[in-house]
Amino acid sequence: MAVGTCATYGGIHAMKGNPTGAMGLPDYLGWDWKSKAEIPIVCVPGCPTQPDNLTETLLYLLYQSAGRAPMIPLDEALRPTWLFGETVHEGCDRGGYYEQAQFAEEYGSRYCIVKLGCWGPVVQCNVGKRGWMAGIGGCPNVRILIADDHEVVRRGLRALFETRPGWEISGEAVTGRQAVEETRRLTPDIVIMDISMPEMNGLEATRQIRKAVPQTQILILSVHDSEQLVREVLEAGARGYVLKSDAGRDLIAAVESLCQHKPFFTARVSEMMIEAYLKGGGAAETNKEALNPLTAREREIVQLLAEGRSNKEVANLLTISVKTVETHRSHIMSKLNLHSMSDLVRYAVRNQLVQP
Repeated sequence: MAVGTCATYGGIHAMKGNPTGAMGLPDYLGWDWKSKAEIPIVCVPGCPTQPDNLTETLLYLLYQSAGRAPMIPLDEALRPTWLFGETVHEGCDRGGYYEQAQFAEEYGSRYCIVKLGCWGPVVQCNVGKRGWMAGIGGCPNVRILIADDHEVVRRGLRALFETRPGWEISGEAVTGRQAVEETRRLTPDIVIMDISMPEMNGLEATRQIRKAVPQTQILILSVHDSEQLVREVLEAGARGYVLKSDAGRDLIAAVESLCQHKPFFTARVSEMMIEAYLKGGGAAETNKEALNPLTAREREIVQLLAEGRSNKEVANLLTISVKTVETHRSHIMSKLNLHSMSDLVRYAVRNQLVQP
């Protein structure tokens, strides 16, 4: 097994004193070399080798040697195909292979990762940028979906994120319903989610995304600093909450935190959560109970009706019959002890299902 780009395909300084000289292991032993067990050379390149790549390959080889896995599938470069043939994309450091890395074109550029030991200004440095997660490497490429009904916000977030190496805006959504659909289609790493959006609010969209695409992490970006709302979105599955007033200071750090599977909360939200915990959260619990009687479908219908849509419009949006909408509406009014549309609208506003 050849571990690291120099060991797999050759290097100069890193290989000095090595029996192979500056050759990679396949060049030294021969690309058709096989062990007595008929296992070929397995290359796991990387500078440095990413831990996941190495452990996954070792585990497979252990299973194979125990007769519990077929011959390890390798590509023409003797790399495990499931690591380097299916998941690697342009600029992905997990590939650890020169053609798939991003390189500095000038010393000190944002792609330059040589801080110590560099011999001076370089052009077309031959060291691709490394990963950064937890300080031990990992793919820094982050695919982000932005869900906000204000174009100026989406445009600003796109401009901010695209300055970060490896960060990609995979899509945008202007309604909660579209956010769910686009997340299912694109499976981004992170969704930046506004709360107040038409057709389906960010809270309900978060619930549905976490159910449909559990590997996608959701970061709430909102103007609301309601204790009840923060509690609701956390229960819905969001991993972070940043107030729009704090976005300039906290948003990049929040995305980086979620990339490392760590939660992130803006300072005001953290303080609010601590205060609520110390007080016992009584008021929030009372308000939370008001939403509990409603199913996910009923919450959708409440929002759409409160937005002023007719039964027919709601039916078309949800692809159900008008009669089904009327039945849901009747059940909702009964459950919540409401007697008019104005009561329903007040309920929706009070519970942040729509904006006043």
